[in-house]
Amino acid sequence: MITKSTSREFIAEIPSGVKVVVPDSLHLITPYVLQEQEDWFEDEIKFIRILLLPSQKCIDIGANYGTYTLSMSQVVGKMGGVWAFEPASETAGFLQKSIDLNGFSQVALSQVALSFESGSATLELNANSELNSLSRGTESSIGASEIVPVTTLDECLVKYAWEAIEFLKIDAEGEEQNILRGGEEFFSRLSPLVEFELKAGADIHLELVRAFESMGYESYRLVPGLDVLVPFDE
Repeated sequence: MITKSTSREFIAEIPSGVKVVVPDSLHLITPYVLQEQEDWFEDEIKFIRILLLPSQKCIDIGANYGTYTLSMSQVVGKMGGVWAFEPASETAGFLQKSIDLNGFSQVALSQVALSFESGSATLELNANSELNSLSRGTESSIGASEIVPVTTLDECLVKYAWEAIEFLKIDAEGEEQNILRGGEEFFSRLSPLVEFELKAGADIHLELVRAFESMGYESYRLVPGLDVLVPFDE
């Protein structure tokens, strides 16, 4: 791994030579993991690197610092496309620097949140950006926040003229079901493989499994090491 530190930024190199710009702080989740493991820790990111093919198209909702966005971009190449959505302005700023540093013109980064309707919402900001979440109030009740624009998958379907999406990652800290509500047309027209977070903290979101079932989807889990998907048995 090749790394470089500035006064407030750290450039980590993950597999395939992809560079990720993150805050220079070992007190934060992503910088710590990337320096300690030389990659993001989830087995799923390794799986998509062998699953995806050049020229394919993907979506990353809740892109954070971009470990998935950048990894997908490396695989699909210049003829492919990755649409990344990250509402937090500071986090999106780091991701844009990574996109520019890697020369990934195939990435379209949008600093917006996705939900069931368009408008604006309060984004509650956590020191660890992985835990940022939307609030339905107009002001933060727990600390730092910012007002962010909100859109829906169905609006993006029209805006970006999506026709073939191979993979969709959703990591939105509890907003997943609202994202599905705002994507009924998207899921009726397209059928990407979807990665979503089943367990958040102590909560198991089986309602998401039900929601996908109602749209004709079946849920699977990844078997680490074998890199195969098997039917999910709750």
